[in-house]
Amino acid sequence: MPLFGRKILITGGTQGLGRAMAYEFAARRAQVVLTGRDLERARDVARVLTQEISEKRKDAGEPSVVGLACEVTDLDSVRAAVDGACASGDNITDVVANVGRVGTYGRFDRLDPAQWRETVGVNLFGTYHTFLSCVQPILEAGGGTLVGVSGHGAIRPAPFASPYSSSKAAVVQLVRVLAREYENDPLRFLVFSPGILEEGLTTEIDLVAQDAHHYTNAYARALRHYLRKPLTAAASLAASLVDPANPLPSGQKVALHKPFEVTWAMARARLKALRPGR
Repeated sequence: MPLFGRKILITGGTQGLGRAMAYEFAARRAQVVLTGRDLERARDVARVLTQEISEKRKDAGEPSVVGLACEVTDLDSVRAAVDGACASGDNITDVVANVGRVGTYGRFDRLDPAQWRETVGVNLFGTYHTFLSCVQPILEAGGGTLVGVSGHGAIRPAPFASPYSSSKAAVVQLVRVLAREYENDPLRFLVFSPGILEEGLTTEIDLVAQDAHHYTNAYARALRHYLRKPLTAAASLAASLVDPANPLPSGQKVALHKPFEVTWAMARARLKALRPGR
């Protein structure tokens, strides 16, 4: 499923899912612009990906991967990155607002308001800033797909993760609203829920000290044990979402993991095993 002729912006493209998507999109012949907070790191990752893809290709085609700096919580920074992505004369055609933050896990009343603001700032406002900066360039390019990344916490309540769950649920609703607002324009808004992956946000979880006991730890370990998915599978599914040949209508949510009821039942079973007598 080639993506030739597409120019795709990926925020948070220097590690985890973002890096995997950058590789997958470029391997399918899209022009890729990945962003990260650190410019040198973004450029280094772009160079490495270009080299890796070139070595695997049998033809002489040179992959196009560019790294730019971007802080998604800063609208001016996002706009500068989008301007940089379009500087060559070709507007971006698609975007994946991939940057996300799990934040600190803890009981609601024990979380510092600053932790809430930080998590919401990255997950919700980061997506808002990215979409806001990309709508016009994508329209000028003839239309494309804008993807917001969600998670299991947006579907069902995730105890001890109120900032994460709330902000990711807001991303889902934002996509649905924009799908209706732009239903007469050549824009498609989608939500991608990759589940818990083998590398990325859920490999490092901060816990409020008072809540770092067996329940919270068991909950996190059970979810990671049963729901972790390979990055390559998630990146491949993401590539299908930005493919203009994909008939998926705007406003839809696409998940990599199994039906939530199945995975939640598995997690609960694991929790019970980890918490005997409770």
